[in-house]
Amino acid sequence: MKTIIEILSFVIIPLCGPGIVRKTRARAQGRKGPPFLQPWYDLRRAIQKDPIDGTHSGFFTEVSPLFAIVGGLGMWFTMSFDFVPILFFPFFIVIQTLALTSFAMETGTSFGGLGTSREMILGIMAKPAILILAMLMQAGARIPEGDAGYPLTIALGLVMTVIALAEAAKPPFDDPRTHLELTMVHEAMLLEASGRRFAFLEIGSLLKEASVFLFIPRTLANLNGRDDLWMTPICGLLIFFALGYWESISVRRKWSLNSENLGLVLMIVVFVAGIIVAGGLSG
Repeated sequence: MKTIIEILSFVIIPLCGPGIVRKTRARAQGRKGPPFLQPWYDLRRAIQKDPIDGTHSGFFTEVSPLFAIVGGLGMWFTMSFDFVPILFFPFFIVIQTLALTSFAMETGTSFGGLGTSREMILGIMAKPAILILAMLMQAGARIPEGDAGYPLTIALGLVMTVIALAEAAKPPFDDPRTHLELTMVHEAMLLEASGRRFAFLEIGSLLKEASVFLFIPRTLANLNGRDDLWMTPICGLLIFFALGYWESISVRRKWSLNSENLGLVLMIVVFVAGIIVAGGLSG
């Protein structure tokens, strides 16, 4: 039964997750909203079209979409099945990020450089935090039991939510609903993509979005000594509903505050990780 749930979640969550977010956001705003699978209908139409190469298109323009797919699938395999070491997760994130940023930089546009610089600023703070948490999980670390464990679990849940919002380019760091050049991050790197290349890059980003949000319940369950991986997809679906409501009420913050917020988040992760390691050594 556990294997069946894992296989079904591997297929269903990436398909329905983006649609759940859009549908929930629309309902919260009093609108009907598009169908659950509308994002994938759009990508299927894009796959059928040939890409249009820009003036500066070259090697990275050709291979980056494929590496984005590889990175996205690697992240999703790591989150969906327990036979893949969790330590691979941050490295697959880096592969997907490098694919996207290298594509944006090779286009030679100001928007590509703008989105890439902001993506790197967010990644400098978010990815080390993910790596620290993955190392704790791989080493078998556990949050102390009893009353001391509850505040640590809550703190980790909150900071991991902020990290996931930054990595998935969601408010308050980015807003997928608009294309304002002064604030956009993810969309700026894809403005020069078209046809199947755009579809591959976007599919990799959607897989990354599903993976980073499922990383929250997976990490909390693992660090609390629970081996119920089959519950992670259920928590993931609830997170997508919450994310849709969050997008309906949230706004982007001043960009200069984003790096400061993520710096604080990284400090909290290091502090909590130190407490967990110290507790394990003393135990």
